[in-house]
Amino acid sequence: MMLVDRQMRDVRNALLPTFPLSLTPIALGSWYVPDHALSPIRRLTATIRGVTVQGLNRNLSDQDGDLELSQPIEASDGMLERLERSYRQASRFSSDAEHELLTLSRADAGRLALARAPFDLTQALAELAEDVHSSRRA
Repeated sequence: MMLVDRQMRDVRNALLPTFPLSLTPIALGSWYVPDHALSPIRRLTATIRGVTVQGLNRNLSDQDGDLELSQPIEASDGMLERLERSYRQASRFSSDAEHELLTLSRADAGRLALARAPFDLTQALAELAEDVHSSRRA
């Protein structure tokens, strides 16, 4: 038994100095590999964080072409496109509503000049009757 114990001690003593040297590449690899693997996600996240109202038309698929992220990038591009459309529509609505409210407020204050013109109701009704009659024939 003594011989086995001595041999085990010799092996342990021989390997002990190499232990820190073998841990260094393992530690560096454990840090580098995940960091390198997550770099496309970090770039995508930074790009998404940079999207503002003025940059809703930004196309995220201009990234490096990481295949793993192609589906989330396509989904994000579609989302940005829908947001841009909605924003433009809301902006147009706000502009139109603002214009109409200014017109209504002038009318309410009595400052809106009405353009009066003669209107021939008989002629308008005759044209309407003709349109209805011709649409029934068609």
